[in-house]
Amino acid sequence: MIAANGSPIRDVVVLDIDDTLYLEREYVASGFRAVGAFVAREMGIAGFADDAWRLFEAHVRDRIFDRVLDARGMKVTAATIERLVGVYRGHDPDIRLEEDACRFMDRQPPGRGLAILSDGFLVAQRAKVRALGLDRKPIFPVILTDEMGRAYWKPHVLGFQRIQNHFGLPSGCFVYVADNPSKDFAAPSQLGWRTVRVRRSGGLHQAIPCAPPSDIEVSTFDSLTDKVLDHLFRR
Repeated sequence: MIAANGSPIRDVVVLDIDDTLYLEREYVASGFRAVGAFVAREMGIAGFADDAWRLFEAHVRDRIFDRVLDARGMKVTAATIERLVGVYRGHDPDIRLEEDACRFMDRQPPGRGLAILSDGFLVAQRAKVRALGLDRKPIFPVILTDEMGRAYWKPHVLGFQRIQNHFGLPSGCFVYVADNPSKDFAAPSQLGWRTVRVRRSGGLHQAIPCAPPSDIEVSTFDSLTDKVLDHLFRR
């Protein structure tokens, strides 16, 4: 298989998206703004996004929309929440790649391939791929696990197997870079891949202990040099 730079691919870096290539909190804020605009237009409620963000910053992670509407004295129904969730997941997000991630993707040496494997609801993940410009970079394949069904989200191994089969390389030629140790590293490690945890400042899973552990941990892609990767790859 040939890389975008014309060299035969000999190893592959596979990337997660959320809190790996950008900060997921930016997506959350963008989604709240989209829902806030919808609620203001359709329900005459101002300040929804600010209220939702205050709850999020207070580490509330469940029923945020319900809580905001209830605090405003609005009747909360399943149909209403379903509409708001649909707006949130279906909006065009205002998000950007972290600069270190851009630098990393743009400086790959000859013979190295890039791929993506990411979880999340399909409509939202596709919108993130577009907003981040990942569809315009030399990255292939892009595996969004929800295309296979919720049962195949990480830590299921199928998405990783599909990437390895696509390239036809031994397991020691793959490194997975992701942020969430609770689900990201078990499956690739099971296949014999190497793993890298990106523990970004501001990441939603920044404080989670790394168990199961990744092979190495970095705070930005700038630490993931060619020398470090060459050490990780096992040929």
